[in-house]
Amino acid sequence: MTSVKNKARHPALERDFEKATRLRDAGKLSEAAAVLVSLADRYPEDAPVHGMLGHVYDGLGKTREAAASFRRATDLAPRSELASISLFHALYELGDLDAAFAEMRRFKRTQRPSPEYDLLINDLKEELPPEE
Repeated sequence: MTSVKNKARHPALERDFEKATRLRDAGKLSEAAAVLVSLADRYPEDAPVHGMLGHVYDGLGKTREAAASFRRATDLAPRSELASISLFHALYELGDLDAAFAEMRRFKRTQRPSPEYDLLINDLKEELPPEE
């Protein structure tokens, strides 16, 4: 989720996104989250910012905040498999299985085949709710 296809990104967004990436990679998750929250406020329509923020929140153990960020990323980039699967995992971890499987069905209904979801389906066969 580090780039947006066919869209030029503002240089300040790129600079701060790279800063957040370096902080995340250095294990400074709280600092990375602060940079990403600022970016999300300034560039609310940038799906990669929300996706990265979700991953940082997840690393901080803030699953509810991670799910909200992943939800925003999927709203902005509904075809992003990474955003969808990340949202699924966050919702699943929160115990919101109905919402998690609804997201899986949404993505699988509207997108190309998803090897990642196919693996999940195989692993979770007993837990899958019936198709609607």
